[in-house]
Amino acid sequence: EVREELVAGGIVSWLMALLQSTSPKSLSHAIQLMGFLAEDQDVADNFMEASLTRLRQLLQDKNDDVRLQTAFAVSRIATADDRRQVLVEAEMVQPLNRLLKEGTYDCKAAAASAIGELANATDKRLFKKISMHLLEAEVLEPLLDLLGSHHDDCSSNASRALCILASTEKTGTAILERGALKPLVSLLKGKPQVSRILRVAKVLQALADFNRCGMDVALSQESSQQLMHHALNLLQEHRSKNLPTPRFLPAIGAGNDESFATVKMASPQVMIPRSKMKNARKIIQLGLDVSKIPTTLPPLHCV
Repeated sequence: EVREELVAGGIVSWLMALLQSTSPKSLSHAIQLMGFLAEDQDVADNFMEASLTRLRQLLQDKNDDVRLQTAFAVSRIATADDRRQVLVEAEMVQPLNRLLKEGTYDCKAAAASAIGELANATDKRLFKKISMHLLEAEVLEPLLDLLGSHHDDCSSNASRALCILASTEKTGTAILERGALKPLVSLLKGKPQVSRILRVAKVLQALADFNRCGMDVALSQESSQQLMHHALNLLQEHRSKNLPTPRFLPAIGAGNDESFATVKMASPQVMIPRSKMKNARKIIQLGLDVSKIPTTLPPLHCV
């Protein structure tokens, strides 16, 4: 009701005028409010049509808060397929990608959210077009880096964006061909937080839905296979029990090794049987080596 009253009162025109301000504080407040108002379709359409060039400029502003709020506004505008297409055609991906690499953690999280929304098209052909454009714009590597971040929103938003990008056979194959599997598995090494394991597992599961055989062949080291299977097993346990995915948990242990792995061919390793799933979290918390546990591999499926 408040949003409708503000729109009816002509606040959109006032905010549009404020976008020309040279004051970072005025700009950031105006863009933030515009982002909240963008849930109204007419507001989002008007804002986008009148301000595409200005939005792209503000994504490259020197002020961190201005860039943060602009990325937030883009993510709120990009909730309809026609607007997603216009935003991509207006070359909004390039400044978002730079923000993924060079911004503050909050800016990076907002940029990852915006990229996820741009990719989340409901039309299948548009989805593939935008997703392949994003991959060709090289957003994959910074998203993988953010997935391993200790900043909660960075990791969560990167996981969502990667899952969206990996949600078809064509795009999932393109992600694997760009070498994403080894960096993903490397994030499971050491004793990572449970929240990280589950976020990485979601991306691995999205890829495995269409590329299971290729992933088994690519992960030739038994230890790498074991890490992947255990993560998928833990994800299935959470989903089967309707457990919430923790947004943040204290670190289970120190000594994370996030370096990329060099692998050779080997046979697939098995994962924890369903009878032992209930003890999986306890095993992790105790710091035991899951690779020493005798296992059998049930078929992967999306629960």
